[in-house]
Amino acid sequence: VENNKSSETLMMTTITEICVSRMVRNLLSGTFCFFVGPGMLWSAGNKLFHGQSHQEVKDRIRIALLALAIKETLFRYMLATAEHNSSLLIANAWHARSDAASSVVVAFGITGNLLGLHFMDLLVVFIVAKFITRMGYQFASDALHDLMGRSVDAQTDSLHKIAC
Repeated sequence: VENNKSSETLMMTTITEICVSRMVRNLLSGTFCFFVGPGMLWSAGNKLFHGQSHQEVKDRIRIALLALAIKETLFRYMLATAEHNSSLLIANAWHARSDAASSVVVAFGITGNLLGLHFMDLLVVFIVAKFITRMGYQFASDALHDLMGRSVDAQTDSLHKIAC
């Protein structure tokens, strides 16, 4: 009986350590992304307003469209595979879809640049920077709330009940 309690305690400690390390990692990643977005916008604004030359972007449109096709295919594949109710696979599928959406925005910016509308670079950077900043805020905020004691999600709670 005592050995069983010891293994249960060890298991709970391990689960807790894994959860805390995940929360700290999400907090750091979210904080980094929260500051990267405005940094991208600042850099693009400086380049646009200080007359730095725009690079040729003809090959970049092909890369953006290829990334869009790959990410959308990956989204559809993962979503179809996740029909067995794998929440992790569903989340990864939607992450791929958000990457595909970013590729669409970038493709519009590149097209605008090719048409001589150089302000499109700043507009696209603004949109992508907003995505990144928002994502960073959500990750960091969720992780901070979890670290400060917000109740755990249903899956973690069920693991806790199984372990106890």
